[in-house]
Amino acid sequence: MPQKPGYNPFTGQLQLVYSSLLTYIIQPLPTDGLVQTTTLYTVPAIPAGVNRFILTRLLVRLSTAMTGAGNCMLRVGSSVGGQEIILDQVILAVTPLGIIGGETFISLGTDMNPVSGFEAVYDAGQIITATVTPGAPVTGGAVTYYVYGISLT
Repeated sequence: MPQKPGYNPFTGQLQLVYSSLLTYIIQPLPTDGLVQTTTLYTVPAIPAGVNRFILTRLLVRLSTAMTGAGNCMLRVGSSVGGQEIILDQVILAVTPLGIIGGETFISLGTDMNPVSGFEAVYDAGQIITATVTPGAPVTGGAVTYYVYGISLT
C-alpha cells in the first residue's frame, strides 16, 4: 500500500497517508472505430466525518499489445472526454507493454498538479472516465487502469 508523510490539511498535523487500490479495470481497445468512454470510478457518498476524497494516483498500463496498422489516443478526466487527470497518450502497435500514463508528472493533467502534491480532491458523485479515440483501424489490444485513493477524516 503506497504511503507518504504529509500534513493533514484539516488538522495541520503530520500524519502518514495510506492510499489504497480502489479498483482496476481491464479494457480492450476499440476495434469498431468508435470512441470508447469507460467509467473508471465514481466517488461514493462520503461518510459522516470524512472531509474529502483524494485521488492519489491513476496509472494506465498497456496490458495487451495493440495490433493493426492504426493508433489510439487515450486520456483520463474528471469530465467525459476530459484530460484533467492524464493527458493524451498515443498508443501505437510499437508501443511497449507497461505503464503508458500516470507514472510521471509529464503525463498528468491539471487536476493532478504539483501544488496539490500531484493528487486531486473530489466530492461525492464525481465520475472519473477514460476516453480512447481510435485514429485508424485497430484489431486488438487492451489497457488496464489502476485507481488509487483515500478519504480523509
